[in-house]
Amino acid sequence: MIGSAEVLRALRAHGTIAWFRISAGVDPLDSLVRPPLVVWRYADPQDRVRLAIPPTVETFEGNVG
Repeated sequence: MIGSAEVLRALRAHGTIAWFRISAGVDPLDSLVRPPLVVWRYADPQDRVRLAIPPTVETFEGNVG
C-alpha cells in the first residue's frame, strides 16, 4: 500500500504543497475496505501541472492496490 511519504514526495516534484490528505485501507468506523483517495492543493498552482494530470490518469493501465 502506498504511504503518505511517497505521495508527498511525488506531489512535491511538481510544486510546493499547501496541504494534502491520503486515506486508504480499512475504515475504522465500519471496517470496510476503502479505495485510495488523495486530495491536495498546491501553494502556487501552475497550469502546466493542472493540465498534465487528466492525461496521466486517463492513460493508466493496471490495478490500483
